[in-house]
Amino acid sequence: MPYMEWNDGLSVAREDLDADHKHLVELLNRLHKATTQRMSGTVIDSILAFLIDHTKMHFAYEESLMKSLSCPLLGEHRNEHKALLEQISYLDAKLRTGQAALGPDTMGFLKIWLADHIVDMDKQLGDWLNSHPG
Repeated sequence: MPYMEWNDGLSVAREDLDADHKHLVELLNRLHKATTQRMSGTVIDSILAFLIDHTKMHFAYEESLMKSLSCPLLGEHRNEHKALLEQISYLDAKLRTGQAALGPDTMGFLKIWLADHIVDMDKQLGDWLNSHPG
């Protein structure tokens, strides 16, 4: 059973955004598997780096899309994206220096944040985008 399962409740009714979100869920599951199976630090670092990079690309895509359509949700989204990226960068630095471990608390934070962000913010974005095709 995956750590986080994709379900219709996470869909924002936009193929492009749903595809990105599914990929983020898949990467989170890979990271969880790597940590619970105690894979090498190199493998875990690689998956985490890919998760961070994909998250940055996804956020940039969302923000670009919102900006191009003058979406009023842009500011709030941008602030939340920035806050998460700061937290992830801090965590990544701590992991790389051995000052933190990628344990259940961190994995739980990532899982809850992703689900909450999709359900709370990105569903609003999907609704707005679907009612304002551009």
